[in-house]
Amino acid sequence: MTGAGHIAAGLLIDRHCPPELAFGAGVLGHAAMDMLLPEYRPWPPCDNIPILAWEAVASYVLLREAYKREEKAGVLGQLAPDVVDGVYSLLNPQAWQRGTLICPWHRAGIFKRDMSWASTFAVENGHTEIDPDELHRTGCEYGRSLGKDVGYLRDDVTEMKADIKELRESTKRIEQSLAKSEWLRTLGAAGVSAIIAAIVARLVK
Repeated sequence: MTGAGHIAAGLLIDRHCPPELAFGAGVLGHAAMDMLLPEYRPWPPCDNIPILAWEAVASYVLLREAYKREEKAGVLGQLAPDVVDGVYSLLNPQAWQRGTLICPWHRAGIFKRDMSWASTFAVENGHTEIDPDELHRTGCEYGRSLGKDVGYLRDDVTEMKADIKELRESTKRIEQSLAKSEWLRTLGAAGVSAIIAAIVARLVK
């Protein structure tokens, strides 16, 4: 399940579960969600930018909501398995490649088929934890920031194209200079050869 789905489930656990049991319930809930609700995987990222943007905004809003609350054990329990296996993967990349992570529900070969994006969206948002106004406000801010980043990227690409054009022109000028130098060198060698030949001819006479 997605990060937003796990955080939302953790918020519900914190609301309805005794504090002393919330962390364990969060971990167990994480395992159940991953085994029963394998989320849509937005890959390759360049083809799934809207989905990734939504996940980033929803996760941010839900984390802010969790931070405001006094009880956070359920959310921490929901996030802990991903944090543990994430750190383990950084320290041991081969485990990620082989699919042999610490949490058994994260290992390769368990799931036969992922859910669709629509099903993932419905599951992770089937709750009342997200404030629509806050989500809209945060989403707009994120969208404006993303738009600025895209604008900067376009400017960088334009500058890069200009630099490449200038580099090509410089390369052509260098090639022309080398060709001219080669022509002068050939002409000079021919002149020297002619002078030597003339001197040799005089000496022979």
